[in-house]
Amino acid sequence: MARLATTTFDTLRPRLLAEFWSIVTDQPIVCDWGRYVALDGMPSLAFHYVPDPTPGKNRIHVDLFTDDSGSEIDRLLDAGATLVSTVVQPGASWTVLADPDGNLFCLVDSINPEEWDEGGPDAATTMARFRGADQSR
Repeated sequence: MARLATTTFDTLRPRLLAEFWSIVTDQPIVCDWGRYVALDGMPSLAFHYVPDPTPGKNRIHVDLFTDDSGSEIDRLLDAGATLVSTVVQPGASWTVLADPDGNLFCLVDSINPEEWDEGGPDAATTMARFRGADQSR
């Protein structure tokens, strides 16, 4: 069975992005080969030099969870993030930010799957697991 090991960002500036995401995730840089820089963790984040990153909106993004969105947003902005938008809808609220290369990511501060149109117990269990409440899997 395959397991997720690393999510890799294509970039012109692998070290700069690695330093940014190291601050965001509190994970140290453990590999720096110049063109490829990776953070500790499993799964980990890595940053690979490519001469022409895909233009436009990224097709995949990172969701981060927090219990203190105000302080965390300030911390991420100080680290070099850019505020893009805030989304509030039934059952969830999050802030969309961009890293120094413009890759979008979300800082989720409120999840209540029971309020989702198609929520229910399966969604609640999944979100609890993402938040770290269920470490059994």
